[in-house]
Amino acid sequence: MRGYNGPLPQPTQDHRQLKRDVDEFGYCVFENALSKELLEKARSRLVEQATAELEQGLGFEDGYTNSSPSVTTPNHSASANPRGINQRLWMLINKGQVFRDIAMHEGTSAIVAHILGREFLLSTLSANIAKPGGPAMHLHTDQWWMPAPSSADKDPVRPGNITRDNFDRDETNPEIIQVSPPVACNVMYMLNDFSRDNGGTRLVPKSHLTGRQPTESLDLQPIAAEGPAGTAVIFEGRTWHGTGANTSDRVRLGLLATFCGPQFRTQENYTLGILPEVYDDCSSELRQRLGFGIWNAYGRVGSPSRAFADPSKESLGELTPSDAAAPMKV
Repeated sequence: MRGYNGPLPQPTQDHRQLKRDVDEFGYCVFENALSKELLEKARSRLVEQATAELEQGLGFEDGYTNSSPSVTTPNHSASANPRGINQRLWMLINKGQVFRDIAMHEGTSAIVAHILGREFLLSTLSANIAKPGGPAMHLHTDQWWMPAPSSADKDPVRPGNITRDNFDRDETNPEIIQVSPPVACNVMYMLNDFSRDNGGTRLVPKSHLTGRQPTESLDLQPIAAEGPAGTAVIFEGRTWHGTGANTSDRVRLGLLATFCGPQFRTQENYTLGILPEVYDDCSSELRQRLGFGIWNAYGRVGSPSRAFADPSKESLGELTPSDAAAPMKV
């Protein structure tokens, strides 16, 4: 890591140190998170899938240059652009057993649990392929949507009105944008070596403690996440971050797992989008992480006493009693 003058988290497999680092700096560096076998499987499957999606006209390309045309889409949805440079792949849960294995990675899950608590959901499992010439992404956080605490006499932004440009701001200083406790976090797996030159993820150390979304009024400079293939960088949802510019001649392969608390809506709708054959092959633990488990009656499709929402079981529809049924006294 470089670009920041103070001490920085060092690669380690010590869970206690990883937890201390993410608390202090907003991120930690998990050394050799992926075994050589798992790394090779993930890299091979990702490259194969990415190549096929482009070949069949299904690729999602972003990372626009200044000359790229702007694209507007309904309901604030993300958009692909034929002139985009980088490539994104979504719903990796459906695209290989190796990705499902990584979603349940025991080591990184322990750090996610430290950030979010015992129960959490996989919000999205995607890939970000930064290609030569891809520009840097604007710094952002991954919980800009979280309603912030406010005083009793303040009229807050209503939850359904929050956008990336409309937050709750501090009353005494409009530059300050309040940020709630961490309710989301990310694990970026490096599937090849990450460097500043090839677009290593930009992170701003300690930005998670500023109480603000990214702002130029604070002189905080990002560092580049650098490390050998197999490394994982875990950073919480309040940490300012963004894809770096790829000024090299090689692609940068990143596998990104985003997690959130069990009471929040996930980015990827697994209960609707998962393939039936993939669902059938999932363990109960993975189904729980994908949002099929019931959390305090949330996520249910009928009785809250069920442990799981099973898409193979029909929900009750409209019923009428038989003539033999005892009438209800009303």
